[in-house]
Amino acid sequence: MSPISAFLPKEPDATDRSAMRRRLPYVAGMDLLLLLFFPFSAYLRLMSDAAVYRAFFLAICATEAFFVLSLVLLKAGRSKAASYVGSLGILVNVVLMA
Repeated sequence: MSPISAFLPKEPDATDRSAMRRRLPYVAGMDLLLLLFFPFSAYLRLMSDAAVYRAFFLAICATEAFFVLSLVLLKAGRSKAASYVGSLGILVNVVLMA
């Protein structure tokens, strides 16, 4: 069993179309990848100057809740909401990094 399949719903939702069902592993995979990428990149900035980037690092770690919530929604069968929450997490992190 792959780590991605652990976050996919067991029963397909009657409202989900097959095209949407094919995208669910990509949503779960990107959420897992971004759960690792954003804190790692923020940690690298923190190591360059801890006094300046401490608040930045904590803000990035706090926004990881978006990706966790997205995975929980995906597991609950709310794939559209999971996609929106994951996209919002990407937007917030990119704005913080800019």
